[in-house]
Amino acid sequence: EGKEGGAATSAIHGAFLLERSKTVHFVRHAEGHHNVAAKKHVRGSPQYEAALNQPSFFDARLSPHGEEQCRDLRKISDHVDYSLAIVSPLTRTLQTYTLGFRERKDIPIIALEHVRERFGKHPCDSRRPVHELIQDFPHVNFTLIPAGDDPHLCRPENCPPREPDADVDVRVKRFLEFLASRPEKEILVVSHSSFLARMFEEHFKWEERHGKARFENAELRSVVIPFR
Repeated sequence: EGKEGGAATSAIHGAFLLERSKTVHFVRHAEGHHNVAAKKHVRGSPQYEAALNQPSFFDARLSPHGEEQCRDLRKISDHVDYSLAIVSPLTRTLQTYTLGFRERKDIPIIALEHVRERFGKHPCDSRRPVHELIQDFPHVNFTLIPAGDDPHLCRPENCPPREPDADVDVRVKRFLEFLASRPEKEILVVSHSSFLARMFEEHFKWEERHGKARFENAELRSVVIPFR
């Protein structure tokens, strides 16, 4: 009996109050032009880094294949229930939400800096100023994004170093605090590879038996997050 009880206990992570939990649907943006260039090389190699460093990829847009991925995403997204959408303020994530999910006027769509990609080193991970983004995505609420240029702007003549893990961890914690403060119980989040991988690996303690922590382009992954 003791062994059976121990086995049963080891099969679960615990019990959480339903009212303190939220269902969150995470999506990584679809393929961007910078992804096309980088995929030709071994991840982390000098050639890989050089591909991402091209100034032409500033705030990278989706590739034609990325737009096709969004059309495929739309076919399944109608079955995803959510009452709040949170989107990184980079163009490729805004495009992914706009093309991959049907327009809904009954929910808030909030651009949030907390869920942007790890900044620095690569022009593709900088964003355009808010006044330009508003013109292209008028359905998104940008009031939480500071006016003016991206404070982490990466230009060939002046690019900040890559954001360290400790700073990404701060953003993850602020993002989770933001989620906890919201009244919505089902939430959609459109974000990026490095940010999502760090959150799933270090903060959610994601187990590889459930699949890789790192998201593929246009991957949709739904989880339940218990809050204290």
